Amino acid sequence: MSDMRAWSMDRLAAVNLLADLGQEPTPDNLAKATRHFADHRHHAIGWAAERVHGAIIDRLEASAASSDFRHDSAERGDGFRLAQQQVMTVRPRDLLQLAPDQQRSRGQILRGLVRRARGR
Repeated sequence: MSDMRAWSMDRLAAVNLLADLGQEPTPDNLAKATRHFADHRHHAIGWAAERVHGAIIDRLEASAASSDFRHDSAERGDGFRLAQQQVMTVRPRDLLQLAPDQQRSRGQILRGLVRRARGR
């Protein structure tokens, strides 16, 4: 399947579902089931990212309300406000970064592995 949103786990789940239902894994059935699982996974992960993002914002707001920055250093207060601003401006979906915009070639993957190995 050429859909970048579909992962091999989506295809595997689709194959298992079709087998459990006694359905023939025709290319069309397999593609539909794989798309369904991919959409479901993206929805579930997006929902989780929104919940985590909301929890982080709630925690920062509670911390700001309970903290008295007047008695702390100005640098700490500035750093807290900057962190709060960064969290508030990022979209939950941007936190996911599940797939690269385009597939990397084998050469790009190998070069990345070599760079990582050299860095150790």
